[in-house]
Amino acid sequence: MFRNREEAADQLAAQLALRFCVSDTENPLILAIPPGGVPIGRVIADELAGELDVVLVHRIASPGDPDLGIGSVSETGEISVSDSVRWAQLPENYIFEEAHRQKVLLCGYRSRYTPGWSPPDPAGRIVVIVADGMVRGTTMLAAVRAVRKAQPSRVIVAAGVAPRDTAKRLATEVDDVVILQLPHKFSSVGDYFQDFRRVSDQDVASSLARGPRLLH
Repeated sequence: MFRNREEAADQLAAQLALRFCVSDTENPLILAIPPGGVPIGRVIADELAGELDVVLVHRIASPGDPDLGIGSVSETGEISVSDSVRWAQLPENYIFEEAHRQKVLLCGYRSRYTPGWSPPDPAGRIVVIVADGMVRGTTMLAAVRAVRKAQPSRVIVAAGVAPRDTAKRLATEVDDVVILQLPHKFSSVGDYFQDFRRVSDQDVASSLARGPRLLH
């Protein structure tokens, strides 16, 4: 169990440092999935001399069960659906209509998190996509596929905890996966952190406002 997200971030940064050499010309782009991934991304960006931003994705819930996620959509419109869609009886065009609605919400988050900033271009860069933890991985998968479209040189997924099957599935989509805890029996992400306090929108904005961006 991690004491908090910062402890997990320190361990992830140490593991990532072994996987590539960081130099002035290799300034990695750390893309955190908010809210919980942002405090982790802040630590990793600071320790690896990288640039921090968010990658925005939202869950698409089942129309009959709001607690059941059937996919995700990114702020660029990239849709990822889970295996449950194969057996779910969904209304016609439901996923596309819900994805559009969620994309509008994501535009609002972008305005609150990074007002007046243009998202950095991942093209040709090492990109590390960060979360505090994952369950099914559909949100991370949507983020990965959206980032891939920008043609980064390398994409790495980093998280504190995830089920083994989720890690294996993501490994087929990225260049490397760094996950600290891979339990056989997975309950919830919060069970692996002693301190799993809520991360507010203001916390996210403050983390993003700190660091190298202020020098640009």
